[in-house]
Formats: sequence, C-alpha cells, structure tokens
Amino acid sequence: MNDDFYKSLYDYSKRRIDKLLARIELLKIEREILLQVIKDYKGEFLKNDTKGN
Repeated sequence: MNDDFYKSLYDYSKRRIDKLLARIELLKIEREILLQVIKDYKGEFLKNDTKGN
C-alpha cells in the first residue's frame, strides 16, 4: 500500500517538475524576445534622435 502512495506521489511530482521546467524554457524565450525588442527600440530611438539634431 505504501508503494502505491509513493508511486503516485512520485508520478505527480515528476509531472509537476516537467511542467515547471517547460515554463522556465518559455520564460527564457520570452526574455530573449523582450531583450531583442528593447534593443531594437533603443536603436530606433537613437536613430530618430540623431535625425532631429
């Protein structure tokens, strides 16, 4: 009976960890996208700022 309990606990924990790892990967991708957007925005801002001078 204990084996069943620990097996189900293990399976649940493994699924939860897998979901968290997948979420971490998505957050890394989102971070890279946001960093690129900020970099592009800064580049456009600086380019537009120099045109006004």
